[in-house]
Amino acid sequence: RRFVSRRVQVKAESPVTPERLDPAVGRGALSPARNFTGRLDAVDGDILRVVDEAEGRIYNVRFGEIRTARLDFQWPERR
Repeated sequence: RRFVSRRVQVKAESPVTPERLDPAVGRGALSPARNFTGRLDAVDGDILRVVDEAEGRIYNVRFGEIRTARLDFQWPERR
């Protein structure tokens, strides 16, 4: 819970089917993924909610299904 709002990389044991961030955009089913990155949006019980804003997807994955989860540190841009 202390890493909510931070970017994470998640590798799941089995594919996780995402939801659309904006249901009004796009049609058809989204393909499941085992590896995904995004912002850790919430931790509700044993479920992590990861939002991939670049792809417009939301992943809900159970702790027991996670193989690895790491912070995805973003280095500041050099000027």
